[in-house]
Amino acid sequence: MASDYRNMAEESGDDYENSRQATELEFMYDKATIDTAAIFLEDAIMYRSIYHKVDSRSLRIYRFYHSTPAQLFIHFIVFTLHILAFFENPSSLTRTSDLRQVSSRWRAPCGALESLELFCLIILLVDQILKTNFIGWERVKKSKWIIAAYVVCILSITDCLVYLMLSCKESIRIRRMVRPFFVIQRSTMVKKVWNCLRRTLPEIASVLLLLLIHLYFFTMFGMLLFPTPHLPNYPGNTLSSNNSPANQTLEDQYFRNFNTSFISLLVLLTTANNPDVMMPAYTQHRMSALFFIVFLAIGLYCLMNMLTAVVYNQFKGYFKGSMTSSLFRRHLGIRAAFEMLRQQQLRMSRVSVSVHVQRDGGIPKNAVLATIPRVRISERAKECLRASLSNSLDYLSPEQFQNIFVDYEKRKSANSLVSPIPWLAERTFAYKLQSLVTHAFFGYFGCAVVLSNVIAISVLFSTQYDISLGSIHSSIHVMNLCFAAYYVAEKMLLIWANGHKRFTQNYLELFDCFILLILVVLEIVFFSIYSQAVIPRHDNPDQLAYDPHMWQLVKAINLLIIFRLIRLLPQIKALFYLFAILGMELFANKITPPSSSIPSSNGSAATGYNSCGTYEQLNYWANNFDDFAASLVVLWDIMVVNNWHVFLQVYTERVSPWSQLYFITFWILSTIICVNLFTAMILENFIMRWDKHHSYVREMRERAQSVTSTGYSRSNNPLSMHEMFSNDIVAPQEDELIADLRLHEHVQFDIN
Repeated sequence: MASDYRNMAEESGDDYENSRQATELEFMYDKATIDTAAIFLEDAIMYRSIYHKVDSRSLRIYRFYHSTPAQLFIHFIVFTLHILAFFENPSSLTRTSDLRQVSSRWRAPCGALESLELFCLIILLVDQILKTNFIGWERVKKSKWIIAAYVVCILSITDCLVYLMLSCKESIRIRRMVRPFFVIQRSTMVKKVWNCLRRTLPEIASVLLLLLIHLYFFTMFGMLLFPTPHLPNYPGNTLSSNNSPANQTLEDQYFRNFNTSFISLLVLLTTANNPDVMMPAYTQHRMSALFFIVFLAIGLYCLMNMLTAVVYNQFKGYFKGSMTSSLFRRHLGIRAAFEMLRQQQLRMSRVSVSVHVQRDGGIPKNAVLATIPRVRISERAKECLRASLSNSLDYLSPEQFQNIFVDYEKRKSANSLVSPIPWLAERTFAYKLQSLVTHAFFGYFGCAVVLSNVIAISVLFSTQYDISLGSIHSSIHVMNLCFAAYYVAEKMLLIWANGHKRFTQNYLELFDCFILLILVVLEIVFFSIYSQAVIPRHDNPDQLAYDPHMWQLVKAINLLIIFRLIRLLPQIKALFYLFAILGMELFANKITPPSSSIPSSNGSAATGYNSCGTYEQLNYWANNFDDFAASLVVLWDIMVVNNWHVFLQVYTERVSPWSQLYFITFWILSTIICVNLFTAMILENFIMRWDKHHSYVREMRERAQSVTSTGYSRSNNPLSMHEMFSNDIVAPQEDELIADLRLHEHVQFDIN
């Protein structure tokens, strides 16, 4: 290890000498040229487009716009804009969403939330203006996302002003429905998924058409096979001529008309009402089961899986193309930086004979070293770039310049830019302890301790539930105190052994420390308040007293311990937001409980609704669209699809049969398309990892060992989306890069 540090010191000396020479060469280069080349390299590293203005003012705006504080501020503004839905009228600030228990909702004064919303919208509009300023109107006209952002901002601001002029009494607020656009626009990955979904719809439509035809045929067959006609003297008709709903059989309830039959089979396709929908006919004749078996075999196991295959195939093709475009942007940015430095080298050669220009158009390595400090990336990333340059020649050709960043990506993948461990002197007790704590098995042991803590909590709550609430010296309190002491000692050892820089680079460890801090504070509060050994009850000293405050602390402590299981673990939110807002506009206050509905002891309400499986009988009063939070819960229940036919039934009865289109559309978009798209991403990730198991991982391990010897360490971070497709993407050709560089509106590249 000491020899490793000597090697690191020698390399650091070389880096210092290169940096000194680069500083001297920087005076020979134009500062604006180096800054432009540095920004092009930033664009390449971040897979951004290089088609922006390069004058000093525009570059300052461009760098400010893409700086971390500016981006975090915009993300915070988008988050604030979306979180307003919980506070806007009707607000979600109630203890429960049960319609029988909700009294009056909190309502903000008119103009309070709207002022905050206007501020957020103006900031987002300024965000688009800044982007327009540094890319120019010509590029804006070609960008559908920026044009759409202008339209959404202006529409939302106008709608908000109209709402204020109407004294906050406007019922329909269009601006709330278009808010998810900002989430889609701000996330590159969400935009890729959105574009993939948009391009996949034509292929999905063909399978959906087959599914619709399948439902139609079996709907008609079900109407002809199962209901018994309510005609006098019809054979097998045991009912009277009175064709009232009370006299209908269960078969009639499922297949009495086209709409009911279609919805029954659609719900059966999700298995939510299986075998309920089959049992009435199956009870009459066992051969009736064949109808439902064939329906599910074709629809569920053939057509639905075919839909998954179509989504997966389209997803893989689109994402491969998207990753190819990203790789092209990276190569284009690198080549643009190279051309900026080369042109500066040519200009210098014309005014000074001492400046050498290579015949093949190469640039000096020190020119690159002078540019690296200007690039706004982490210091560890700059060290990786300098390490990639260490083995290169004094002059770099375009291909060699590209290969530097290829090597940089491999180095970054190998060590993930993690700080080295500050090793202590060898052959000491501290060094042995440090080696033990930094070993992987120490982490495995910590996970085993957390898991055993959770298992012990589960056992003790199952066997000593009441004692745990009343005694300060019960097994669960003493056990949690001992485990908490171990957790604190473990974190202190990890911080000491890894160093604070390396430790703070692991966000999962930081999150675990935050949970542990709250846990320790609660333990201290618990033992400081409840210092008595036993709290006896006055009426029966042999039994333990129930203290609600103690129970709340016990719950919080044990929940935090269970939540720490997240250390064992290594974007359809916009869809939910849009449908939640739309559901509130369509179905708010459509379900009103009877005034006499008081929950009874058996969980049902004295409402007079006795039909089995209905909204009222199942006590679903808390599932409604009266506020934003409750709407999200209803949409989640529908996506899970179990008992989702209950919502179809109640809103058909209370609103209109056309309300079924809302729920079916959400089910298709969320469960069929988005979940399948998510499944495709998991499959692709799994297949890529499986294919690279014998080649990629072995290469990374060998490279990691060589990098570790220089003081870096390998990370087990998951593959990025670009790394997943790296083996399937072909690098762009030289003529393609040159052709695109010549299309730059703001830089004239002199390329032969």
